[in-house]
Amino acid sequence: MKQLQLKNPYVGTGTGSSNGKWYKGSLHAHSDQAEMYPGSTFHDEDSPRDRGQVLADYEGAGYEFVMLAEQNKYTTSQDAAGLSTVKLTVIPGAELDGRRVDTEQHLSHVNPSDPAFHVELDPKKPKVSLQEIFDLAKDDPVPPLVVQVHPQFPRMGDGREKDILGSYGVDALEVVNSWWMQRPHAFEDSGGKYSPFAFHLWDRLLKESLTKAGKPVWGVAGCCSVKPGDVGKSWIRVWLDNNQSPTPDSLVKAIRKGRFYVSSVSAEADPQGPAGRKNPTVSPGVTIEKIETNGKGVTIETDAERVYAIVDGGPRLTVETRGKSPTNPAPGKTAIFETFTFPDAVRFPDAKSIRFECVAADKKHDNWDQSYEWDNSQKLNRSWTQPLWVPKVTTQGS
Repeated sequence: MKQLQLKNPYVGTGTGSSNGKWYKGSLHAHSDQAEMYPGSTFHDEDSPRDRGQVLADYEGAGYEFVMLAEQNKYTTSQDAAGLSTVKLTVIPGAELDGRRVDTEQHLSHVNPSDPAFHVELDPKKPKVSLQEIFDLAKDDPVPPLVVQVHPQFPRMGDGREKDILGSYGVDALEVVNSWWMQRPHAFEDSGGKYSPFAFHLWDRLLKESLTKAGKPVWGVAGCCSVKPGDVGKSWIRVWLDNNQSPTPDSLVKAIRKGRFYVSSVSAEADPQGPAGRKNPTVSPGVTIEKIETNGKGVTIETDAERVYAIVDGGPRLTVETRGKSPTNPAPGKTAIFETFTFPDAVRFPDAKSIRFECVAADKKHDNWDQSYEWDNSQKLNRSWTQPLWVPKVTTQGS
């Protein structure tokens, strides 16, 4: 019998199990400690706020962890521990940009051992190269994350895309940046050049990384928060086993293994953010309970209305459902989708990866064929899995 071989980072996850829990968080938040903010405003509408205000927004929106990614200024482990609460874990690190790094990219250095494994940020010294950052992370005794954030901004097209596709040392790419969801004028002013989403770049980087470096690059989401309305539009949910508490080390270790998924919700909902609402409840978005594989295919348990499979960045394949109805499942229940069975694999014999998009459409914007254009995708509640690695299809005796 023919078998489909998949490497699945989600083995053992799922709330149907008593083995652990999904934790909601963001790896991209800013305060008045960021290098670009003190003494000024940003885009006229964004004024700097202190860390207490920023973290209160996240905790009020149901986030359970957040990284303070201040531009060119590290939040140390000691800082993070002092800022953490019973309900919210703060992850140390920094966002590094072109003022300190010799590239057009912005990189987040997430949970590095400090201070010996911090990047040198002295403006009087030469800029640090990408390779130096990758080498520093590789030598860190507790492996951090190196994440490329908002890859479509700034100045995409001026050599930046070449930098992105050559960055096989990054652990993850920020595929959703919800700062842009709150600022459609910024998208329009750029002539449609900048977007909250970077899935097309992720698919290309993922394929090249698997081919040339032999490892996947994960996709993450960040609020890039500056004001209250930025919080609650995107996040990741990370799976931790019951014997793990949500510490910076345990969360980053799970992310490095791909045991998380990405979510975004409609930018039209609650435009004032948590601070502007009478009811502070934030949409839970599309939830994913389980992702399981066997030799014949993949099953996904989710409360989405539709699920799509994306193979090596190709066209989205509609996934069939079985079990509970995918439309309006009972409260607390999910639909079960079965997808990418062997006939699909035959169509993609050289596939490197497969990932899934789970969608719950706003009926006013029920345009299933438009995937990432601004006027459609930012109006849908969606979640995305990490890639399942498809190294090969084998044939066994029947």
